[in-house]
Amino acid sequence: MAELSYGGHNTTTTTVTSTSTSVQTDIRFDDTYLRTVPGLLKIIQIVLNLIGFILISMSMYSMYFRANFFNTVAMFGFWFTGILLVLYLFHIIEKLYKIPWLKIVSTTVQISLRD
Repeated sequence: MAELSYGGHNTTTTTVTSTSTSVQTDIRFDDTYLRTVPGLLKIIQIVLNLIGFILISMSMYSMYFRANFFNTVAMFGFWFTGILLVLYLFHIIEKLYKIPWLKIVSTTVQISLRD
């Protein structure tokens, strides 16, 4: 902001800078996401959920309540993480940019940590 004085008159000049964010909303496959840290974590979560489900299902304790609860949680995590992985791989998250995805995921994690 600059103030100039001309013969007793003050003139104020204000410069406004605006930025805009553009979102690419086309659906495309991006396999480079699998090599990022979030992509690798999702793959690890899917694999561990599947291994845990298979091991509990094959054990002699599979009929107990705790084993059934573990399998339910493992399958929920498997499908939830798998769906999120597909959404990120095909950039569907960016197509639905008005949905607060990070809040949904963090709320789900907070709820599961309380239980």
